[in-house]
Amino acid sequence: MNSIRAEVFSIESAKEINYIKLDANGVKISLLTLQLPKGIEIDSKVNILCKESEVSIGLSKSEISISNQIEGVITGLEIGKVVTLITVKSDAGVIKSMITTDSSKRLNLQKDLKVFALIKANELSLELL
Repeated sequence: MNSIRAEVFSIESAKEINYIKLDANGVKISLLTLQLPKGIEIDSKVNILCKESEVSIGLSKSEISISNQIEGVITGLEIGKVVTLITVKSDAGVIKSMITTDSSKRLNLQKDLKVFALIKANELSLELL
């Protein structure tokens, strides 16, 4: 499970949807949730959580709907027969991704390569510190 420390700087609500904007060491991260977690408010210190399987990897920043495109460098690769576990060091913190080994080969992923960790806003959850 990925865990990134951040601070809430914006909360917008419309009907039953909450759009939370966070600052993780200068990296802006967005989150969508149906229920606002208890105790979460502006300036709250939180951990942003997501599974490794919910993080995609890109070689460039893309014009796509995924708002969280976090730049970093690959510091670790565990290449398996079916899946590859990738460790990315970013200004926000360490992010791990699990993708198919076919995809990691197609992208020619290797240590020290600049990549983008792509995470949909609705794949994140928060833990109050």
